[in-house]
Amino acid sequence: MSNMRLLTLPEAAAWVGCSTRTLRRRIRAGELGVFRDRGLLRIPERALTDYLSARTLPSHTNRRPAAPTALGNLPPPAAAHRLWDFPDPLDLRPVSSNDRHDPAQQGGTR
Repeated sequence: MSNMRLLTLPEAAAWVGCSTRTLRRRIRAGELGVFRDRGLLRIPERALTDYLSARTLPSHTNRRPAAPTALGNLPPPAAAHRLWDFPDPLDLRPVSSNDRHDPAQQGGTR
């Protein structure tokens, strides 16, 4: 045990790549072992390596899941793509095929 290296909180945070506050939360939760002697707080290097190895995922699980292939088979969106090409949702009159607004046939533009 004489070759066990004890790190200060800032040294351990720099080694792990997180803040000292994060390490304090892990210590408080009991997830990270520490050496305490009165006001002295040291983190054994072995405790850090054990903590990190327990939370390291295999390389194949670090990838994002592939997009579902079923979405590639969707039909193209409808021809109506402008807001004014859609029927007014607040208009309560029944809509017949003659009442639909088609700016291409009426020659109107906005």
